[in-house]
Amino acid sequence: YVLYRHCRLFPMLHNFPGVCGGGAFLLLVIKSSPSNFDRRDAIRRTWGRNGVATTTAGDGRPLVVHTLFLLGVRPPSPPSPSDSRDDDRGKRARVQRMVDLEARLYGDLLQWDFHDSFYNLTLKDINFLRWFEAYCPAVAYVYKGDDDVFVNVENLLVYLATFSRDGSAPLFVGRTQQQAPPIRSVESKYFMPREMYRRWTYPDYASGGGFVMSRAAAVRIHEVSRDIKPFPIDDVWIGMCLEKAGLAVTQHEGFRTFGLEAENLEEGVEKKSPLCIYRSSMIFHRFLPQEMLDMWVDFKNASIQC
Repeated sequence: YVLYRHCRLFPMLHNFPGVCGGGAFLLLVIKSSPSNFDRRDAIRRTWGRNGVATTTAGDGRPLVVHTLFLLGVRPPSPPSPSDSRDDDRGKRARVQRMVDLEARLYGDLLQWDFHDSFYNLTLKDINFLRWFEAYCPAVAYVYKGDDDVFVNVENLLVYLATFSRDGSAPLFVGRTQQQAPPIRSVESKYFMPREMYRRWTYPDYASGGGFVMSRAAAVRIHEVSRDIKPFPIDDVWIGMCLEKAGLAVTQHEGFRTFGLEAENLEEGVEKKSPLCIYRSSMIFHRFLPQEMLDMWVDFKNASIQC
């Protein structure tokens, strides 16, 4: 990361600009690693299905939703006694061929030619914001999240329909992390040396899992991002952009990013069933692919009441 942090923009391997056509109101944008085929499949089969939602805007028109996945390329594996460099190259090539096939089959992947790793997640933000401004002039809102998150799209649309129909007002919604201190322990994957970040706290940002922003907010973040260096923690980098842009995260309790135990503690003495929590949420973090598929069956079953 340190050697290449001056690099920001990368060539695209897969691009589907037409996905923003057809009067899309909400774009569901999911960060995913190339090898996470099962997670993308689970999302497509559940909440990430493209199409027209049952929710309508104030003028009675149905709201159109489209889904996109953001990928880099599979990075080289750490050296292993059991695998030669040629073996690793072969594995990476096989994954890429499968991604190529997936892109042709579904037409919902954006892929850039940089190593897909934890410390490069900010590159997905940088390159997506540029892509969004170039190809999506009419999309009003963007949800951006991880591929292990469940999104209650109907609840999200009902909420967004109360704001401007075209996303012209700046809006950024999520679960706020306020005055979070940098982690200085080298054992943590979130370790941040003082040489890279000297302030005592990070700017306020939306905690992991996902957030929603209006078109106006996305354009403004893209504008100020040109003056902000890439940072190895993507959520914090977005927070830096928000601070520079003079925007704040609107706190919404429906963005549930800390798991069932934490949510039941927040609800009080009477614990809610998991299904009822999911139905009352905007987003919920986190699910394995099969868990999401199993939950979806009950989620869509109208005979199960909360």
